[in-house]
Amino acid sequence: MTTDILKALYDADGAFVSGEELGRRFGVSRASIANRVTELKRKGFQIESNTRCGHRLASLGDVLSEESLALFTSVPVAYYDALGSTFEPAKRGDGELLVVAGRQEGGRGRRNRAFDSGEGGAYFTYRCAPGLPPARANLLTLAAGIAVVRTVRSYGADAMLKYPNDGWIDGRKFCGILTECRMNEDEITTASVGIGINVSNRLDPSIRAIAARLADRANRPIVRAKLIAEVVAEFRRLLSAPEAIVPAYAPFDALLNEPIELIDGTGRTPAIARGVNADGYLLAEVSGELRTVTVGEVSIRRRD
Repeated sequence: MTTDILKALYDADGAFVSGEELGRRFGVSRASIANRVTELKRKGFQIESNTRCGHRLASLGDVLSEESLALFTSVPVAYYDALGSTFEPAKRGDGELLVVAGRQEGGRGRRNRAFDSGEGGAYFTYRCAPGLPPARANLLTLAAGIAVVRTVRSYGADAMLKYPNDGWIDGRKFCGILTECRMNEDEITTASVGIGINVSNRLDPSIRAIAARLADRANRPIVRAKLIAEVVAEFRRLLSAPEAIVPAYAPFDALLNEPIELIDGTGRTPAIARGVNADGYLLAEVSGELRTVTVGEVSIRRRD
């Protein structure tokens, strides 16, 4: 019921709503409403209460909770104050689900690298059934990156994408993406797309030179619940027209026509990034020959 009450107060746009009206709407007593409002206050929502006027949401603030997320998305939500990784519950079932954590204690990225995930960031995994053929699995990571960058740019940050899974602001990483899939011979039956965005979380001194935060670049206040919902909504729109994903990626491709190095166990190969192919894999020009690069075989680093 706390979710319903918060939505009623949010929809009132700062006006008071009486406890009697809320009780009538949800079929409970005024005392029960008061108890639920107290619960919302404890979670950090700025609600004013007056015995004569009722309750009003003075400010939503940046409270991240199941209630605040439900204001902005219709996708089923599982919220945790702290979690090892948002992948953990996402991988335990099927069907559409958005898993969000206030902080991750075991966040990880590609090649199982640790991902710093302190309080103040946006850490979530979106589980869905994309229905794409297995050969096109890489489109999921591209679509997630596009969704993040389009959303972040609406906050005034000049974000770009470094293939395959990093979001950059001014050449520094602010976002990481990790995708895991279950599939049969014909299609990807379930995809879990994990996204971590530095918003206002503290950056460890050891990474400040190479990391960025959205809060330091945004031109308007950030409500993480809304930010997460906007990214998921954009991702869903992209998946509804998969043929448009690669063309949508090109304007945000930070490596396009740039010198890069392909790094594997045998050494470093100089190349020039030439975009991505129809299945979402990097195209690299090596010694005048165009090569498709499969992520996992090599690391891709931009040359200075």
